[in-house]
Amino acid sequence: HVTSQQSLAGLTVTRPAGVVLFSATATSTELTGKNDLFFRVIGDNAHDSRALAGYILKDLGIQKVAVVYDEDNASYSRTFVDSFESAFTQQGGVITTIVDFSNTEQPDFTPILKQVRASNPQGLVLVASAANTAFLVQKARLLEWDIPIFSSTWAFSETFLQNGGLAIEGVEMVTPYDVSNYSTAMEQFRQKYKDAFGTEPNFGAAQGYEAAMVLVEAIKRSGSNMNNLPDALRSIQGFDGLSGTIS
Repeated sequence: HVTSQQSLAGLTVTRPAGVVLFSATATSTELTGKNDLFFRVIGDNAHDSRALAGYILKDLGIQKVAVVYDEDNASYSRTFVDSFESAFTQQGGVITTIVDFSNTEQPDFTPILKQVRASNPQGLVLVASAANTAFLVQKARLLEWDIPIFSSTWAFSETFLQNGGLAIEGVEMVTPYDVSNYSTAMEQFRQKYKDAFGTEPNFGAAQGYEAAMVLVEAIKRSGSNMNNLPDALRSIQGFDGLSGTIS
């Protein structure tokens, strides 16, 4: 909510007009296709899940997968699973089972994985936090289940590496943030972030920075008139972000 005379990157806003909600990381499909004042600089779950489904099925030739997800974050996880299931089955794949769990109940992953394994999948898709995804992978390997494992963006963080150890070697995940991108803009951002915080930026930091870039551009286009901000945001097409263009 930008109020009168608030300064953002040297720009002065002179006319407040309601609330524009702007997100760098919200990907639920429940927020898609609505005529409202919510904007984001990232695609929704349907985009990521379709990409993952196509990769597993077409690129790797894996025809049957099982899915395990954390229902506590259903606005993310359930919409990701629904989109993945639709894309995978439409392309000829088979979902052998879908099992949910509640992290707040501190679940025992052993019986969950045994149940999933009994459905005879060729691949396993996990939609859970970084820590729980790491624990699920570790448990699968302790059960001597050498199955290809895939993950959603939710687990894409240093926490996954720190908690997973050697067990997570080979796990593949879909993410809209290209951590290996070495464009000039990304390198400059990475260095400034490391200078400021002493650590490498994760996807949330990079996409948050992109969100600020887009918002500043939109305020410029709006003439600092907040009544014009929604249309200014909609007008942004092909904007150069850190790891790609944003529309």
